[in-house]
Amino acid sequence: MDLCNITEIKALLGRHGFHFSKAKGQNFLTQSWVPQNIVLEAGIDGTCGVLEVGPGIGPLTQQLCRHAVVAVEVDRTLQPVLAETMAGNENLEIIFGDILKTNIPALVKEEFAGLRPMACANLPYYITTPVLAALLESRVFEAVTVM
Repeated sequence: MDLCNITEIKALLGRHGFHFSKAKGQNFLTQSWVPQNIVLEAGIDGTCGVLEVGPGIGPLTQQLCRHAVVAVEVDRTLQPVLAETMAGNENLEIIFGDILKTNIPALVKEEFAGLRPMACANLPYYITTPVLAALLESRVFEAVTVM
């Protein structure tokens, strides 16, 4: 499934009765080069464990899943969507919760032992500053890449 194709996105969301939440500032990537370049420019490779904040429907997650990924998503209505779009990705764990209420250092220590921890996200505008601050203040990531 092409998670950046607007026609496929609309069909996917329609199947699951999902509607964008203006209050959550949701925005989904619709250009396939964007998630590809984010992963490339972030320097993520097989030695990395990646924390993704806000996977949405999964276009960036799809690219990141070549590596160990833990994705934290606050919107539980995306659970069936992500179950469909991320099916078969054995190295992906999705946690439904609020990243701002998550003990980031403990999560990274538990999930990425022996890996270089990285953070990557396509953040909603209204929480960019607090999420970026939480990621940087955790002092556990080798690199943090956000859009």
